[in-house]
This record gives sequence, structure tokens and C-alpha cells, in this order.
Amino acid sequence: MGSHRGHRAPRPRRRIPILPALAGLLGLALVAGLVVDLTAGGPVSGLFTTSASSTSGSPSGSTSGRPTAGQVEVAAPAKVVPGERLARHVPTAAELDAIFAKRGLERVGKGGTRVTEFKVSSFNVLGAIHTSTKKSAHPRWPSGPSRVGRVAALLRSYDISVVGMQELETPQLRAFEGAAPEYAVYPGTSVGGTPSDNSIAWRTADWTLVEADLTPIPYYGAPVRMPHVLLRNKHTGRLVWFANYHNPSDDHGNAQGKRNEAVRIEAALVKRLSADGTPVIQTGDFNDRQEAACPMMTQADMHASDGAEISGGSCRVPMKPYPTVDWVFGTGDVDFSGHVADWSTRDREISDHEMIRTSATVAARTSEKGCLTRTVGGKKLWWCPRAETSPSAG
Repeated sequence: MGSHRGHRAPRPRRRIPILPALAGLLGLALVAGLVVDLTAGGPVSGLFTTSASSTSGSPSGSTSGRPTAGQVEVAAPAKVVPGERLARHVPTAAELDAIFAKRGLERVGKGGTRVTEFKVSSFNVLGAIHTSTKKSAHPRWPSGPSRVGRVAALLRSYDISVVGMQELETPQLRAFEGAAPEYAVYPGTSVGGTPSDNSIAWRTADWTLVEADLTPIPYYGAPVRMPHVLLRNKHTGRLVWFANYHNPSDDHGNAQGKRNEAVRIEAALVKRLSADGTPVIQTGDFNDRQEAACPMMTQADMHASDGAEISGGSCRVPMKPYPTVDWVFGTGDVDFSGHVADWSTRDREISDHEMIRTSATVAARTSEKGCLTRTVGGKKLWWCPRAETSPSAG
């Protein structure tokens, strides 16, 4: 029987998945790279340690301290230094005084945080030449010096702190100095000539003179020098400018042009004096109503004690109960109240002008430009610009 050799059927080829194979190869490559990096001290070597790092020396017995293959160098632990609390120096009030003094500042007292309130008046006292002689306007009225005694009585009666007087002729000035010694006067007769006719008087218990000057104002013939003074209130330390004027009347012909020029000069002075934030109060016989008030308030940003003001771009000037030419003006940082035009002065043969008086309120000194505040020992202290006292201070 013949033999028969059987044949196997061919086996199908095995297919190796490509993606798993590639992933395996990449994994092997990464492991190999890591081993090389570790042995070479590469950037990842510091992330691992080996048992070799705990032994000293190399397998060959080297004691150089440098890691060999298979070792990883480990950084020494950082030294911890205990923190220190730094003490902060808080300047004392005296130290701040010295620091701010170099900047022209001085510490203000408690009064510097309070508003400054006082009574102010404008009063044409009627010059001596206008009474008591046959050719005068009022021949039967008392003489100028005797009438001034009544002026002093009015100032005391109404607690007037500052007054701008017009037509205060030299005999009347001397009588005033004797009748009202509690007041200082500028310019009086201190500069010679006729400036005493327009003088400012302030109660020395309330004010100290800081600065004083005269401005030429158009008048009949040559200009007349008229005063402005910077006063410091003794109760609060507040600085306030006061100016006093008597613009020309029409007694010697139409003087409207001179009055208009006078108002322009006076308004410009207010702008200059108030530029640093110092309040300004004007008193005077301007010999005009709207013609003086409207340009003054517009050009100098002022308002009047009788309520005249610039509102909505329009000039509002009260005409009742009676229009007057005597004024008290103030810058915007001055508030007025209790305005009175007292015509009893005519009935009492003191003057042919009314006495204008009003209460003025000025914001605290600490509201001035340039003031600084610091808290020392839990107290709020203030330093404000220093004003030197005039040698002729009252």
C-alpha cells in the first residue's frame, strides 16, 4: 500500500499594528534620553536622586566630590534667616515745623480751622470843608472834628471791626485817633499829602497789619493814591485784603470816563490780590450805581453786600428801597449778611451819606491754597503759608 504524504495549508501572515508599535518605540526613545540626561548631569538631573548620591566617592575610590555616572548632584538646603521688624520713624510736630518752615509754612492754631466773622462798614464821613462855615454845603452842621466823635460812637455801637472811610480830612483824622484809640488807620498822614481822605481803620484787638500800599486812582486833576491793606485776624489767623476808594463825582464836570477807568483799575487790583486765594473786600463811595457795580462784579468776580450780583450772565442790582453809591464788595469766598444802609446819619448831622454796614464771613484759614495737614499723636495738625508782619503793624 503506497504511502501518502499530506500537505499543510499555508499560514496567513501576522500583521503587526503600526500605531502601538510606534508608541512603543517613542517610549523607549524617551527612556533612553532620560538615562543619558541623568548620567550627563542634564537639566532634569536635579529632579531625581539615586542610592549612589548617599555614598561618598566613586566606584573607583575617587574623593573629588563631583558626581560620577549614575549620580545626581543635590543642592545644599538654603539657610533660613529670622526676619527683623523695621521701626518706622513718625516725625514729631516740632520736626514737621522745621521741615515745613523751609517751605514757607507755619503751623496754625485751633483758630485756623474756624471761619472768620466780623462787621465791616463803608462810610463817607463828609469832609470838614462841607460843614460849619457860611459857604459850606451844611453851614449849621457841627464841624468835621466834632462830627467824627459821633462816627467813633457809631463804630462802637455796631461792633464794626473794619471800616473804609472817605473824606476823612486831616483835622477829622486827628480827632478820630483821639476818639477811637482802639483803631489803627492806614494811610492816615503816614505818607503825606491827602491820602488820609480815604483811610482804612481796623480794630487792633481783632487784626494785625501785614502789608499796606496805595494805588493811583483817576480824580480831578492828578490821580489820588488810595489804600489797600492785608490784615491778619488775631482770633483765627485768616488773611483778608481790604481796599477803600472814593471815585470822582460830577461836581467839577462830567467825570464818568474817570469813574469808568477807576473801576477798571480797582477791579484789576482785586484780581491780582485774590490770585493766591486770599479774600478781598472793597469799601467805598463809587459815585455810581449800576455803572460801578456791574463792571466791578464782572471783571473782578465779586458780589455786593446788598445782594447785587452777576447771575446767569446778567447783572442784578437792587434799586429798592433806595439806590446808593456807597458799596461793600467781596470776592466769592466772602459771605455777607445783615446789610444795612443807615440814613439816620443825615438826621443826626453826622454825614450826608448813609453808613453801610454788614456782617462778613470768611472760610477757615485751612482752606487757603498751599495748606497741608498731618496727623501727629492722633491729632490733625495744619500748616499754612506764612505771612510776614509789617513793621508798622497795629
